[in-house]
Amino acid sequence: MDNTYFLSKIAVALIVLTFFDLLACLALWMTARTLPAINDPDAFCRSPLSSDAAIVAFYADNPDWLTDRLEGAAALAKACPDAPIFLVGGSRPRRGYFGSLDMAERLTVMGVATGRMKTETRSRSTRANVEEAVAMAEAAGKTKLVAVTDRPQGLRIRRAARHIAPELLVDFHVTGRQSDPLGAIMRGNYELAAWAMEFAPEAFREALFSLLGRR
Repeated sequence: MDNTYFLSKIAVALIVLTFFDLLACLALWMTARTLPAINDPDAFCRSPLSSDAAIVAFYADNPDWLTDRLEGAAALAKACPDAPIFLVGGSRPRRGYFGSLDMAERLTVMGVATGRMKTETRSRSTRANVEEAVAMAEAAGKTKLVAVTDRPQGLRIRRAARHIAPELLVDFHVTGRQSDPLGAIMRGNYELAAWAMEFAPEAFREALFSLLGRR
């Protein structure tokens, strides 16, 4: 009798948690859909808006996400031949791996000139990615960044940019594949966890990065 009671309570709790999790994921995806995006790289690059812009590709641990972003960056690079390309994120110094350098190698294979690309080897979070991109933009005299990423991360990039350099203009070239329902839920939970990390204390983030092998 007691076991049945407790099991029923656990079942109800799991149902309630699942409901609110799905609700949070839905709210995230609906908000992400409002992110303004450059849908036609050629049209953007022909406009005066592109004259002061730099392209920024953000690293992703997920191979599919990274491939999508690199393909998007290559398309923008081809359409905007004069724009510099900043590659940020994926720094794993203890493993001897630097995502930005990997991205540079892959973009070179895609036909992007090495001299156009600038890399960094320090950032491991979205906020740090944006800080590095802003520093690169200032050094290059650029006042606009075109972030090559998917919509969910784009929300975090926009928030970070508004806090770090509110005067800097940020546009987005959205990438990403159509997810099945389960994949969309998993990505939604990934983003919810990433948002939580944005507000976590630095010591907690460092401990978690160490646990996840992101150091």
